[in-house]
Amino acid sequence: MTQIKISDLDAATPGEIGNSDSFVVALESADPPETKKVSTTVLIERLGVNAKAPLASPALTGTPTAPTAAPGNNTTQISNCQFVMAALAAMVDSSPATLDTLNELAAALGDDPDFATTISTALGNKQPLDADLTAIAALTTTVWGRALLELANAAALRSAAGLDKEPICIFFSGKPLSGQTIKFMSGRPFTLPQNLTGSSSDAGTVSTGTTAFDIQKKVAGVWTSIGTASFAIGGANCTYTFPDAVAFAAGETGRIVAPASDATLANVVFLLLGTLT
Repeated sequence: MTQIKISDLDAATPGEIGNSDSFVVALESADPPETKKVSTTVLIERLGVNAKAPLASPALTGTPTAPTAAPGNNTTQISNCQFVMAALAAMVDSSPATLDTLNELAAALGDDPDFATTISTALGNKQPLDADLTAIAALTTTVWGRALLELANAAALRSAAGLDKEPICIFFSGKPLSGQTIKFMSGRPFTLPQNLTGSSSDAGTVSTGTTAFDIQKKVAGVWTSIGTASFAIGGANCTYTFPDAVAFAAGETGRIVAPASDATLANVVFLLLGTLT
């Protein structure tokens, strides 16, 4: 194969082909060696210079390669794909798949560019750590108190606290007389539920016969029966018959009327349990 040695005979700066009109090449493979003067154009063509990339801003094609820089290298050395992928992997490290992109991280922060300020402000609005507050938080009643605070309205609050009931206590001392009545008046609105659920009664001395008390409400000036309380023979507790719920506005009155006197029934107490409205 012919080996070519180049010497720039005309150019002021040796090696700059474009500044020379001609070159002398030594054909070392000739026997004996000989030299030949050729033009720049011919030499460039022979050397394939036009097929080479320029030193300044080369536009490389194909799949050019470069040495892989060491991790953390921050010099002007070329960074190839292997170096970039290794740097990205080191940055992501062992982050979960849902937090391994900048978009996912931004979403996790609520897309808040002032996230640090937002958190600092929120923390500044919190109650400082205090031994007394910590002790209160540890109380079992705190859970109940928090549950009350979460209730939607006053009615729900009263119900959860057991404050939504209106107890009405009526006591017949001794043996009730036939037709004897004991009245009650509502101080605030309430409703006696159907079947008087939750109500109770007790007789100090049980009946020797079936005895029924009449429960009435005054409607438009007229006493109207709304239910009964019946004691069976030997029974200390009555059975309420109360077909419908009955509402009482504040100031309305009701009463319980004793039946014909029983020979033994005495000291009867009724507890009618209404619900505040």
